[in-house]
Amino acid sequence: MHLFLFILLSLLLYIPAPLWAKNTAVEETYLKTEVYISAALDQHPGKPEVIWITKTIRPHIQKILRRKKFPLRYRYYRKDNRTVWILNVVGRTMPITVGITIEDRSGGSDQEEE
Repeated sequence: MHLFLFILLSLLLYIPAPLWAKNTAVEETYLKTEVYISAALDQHPGKPEVIWITKTIRPHIQKILRRKKFPLRYRYYRKDNRTVWILNVVGRTMPITVGITIEDRSGGSDQEEE
C-alpha cells in the first residue's frame, strides 16, 4: 500500500504543472482596501481627500508613474503626517490594486506656498 502511494505521488509530482494547472487567471486579495487603510492610519477610513491633476503637477505625476495617461484625480486618506494612496491599474489580464503609505518625517508642511 505504501509503495502504491509513493508511486502515485511520484507520478503526480513528475507531471509538469501546466498539464494539471488551470490556464485562467485567479483573482487574489491580499488585504481588503478598508483593512489596509485602517491598519496604515490606525483608524477607520473616513472620507477620502482628492487631488486634482492640474497642468502644474501633471509632469511630476508622469515622471513618478512613468505613463502619459492617468486619471484626472486621485483619492487619498490622511491622518496627521501620513497619507494612504490606493491606486488601481489595469494589468494584462485583470485589474491590479496597490496601496501605498507615505509618512512625512521632516515635520514640515507639505502645502505649497502661494
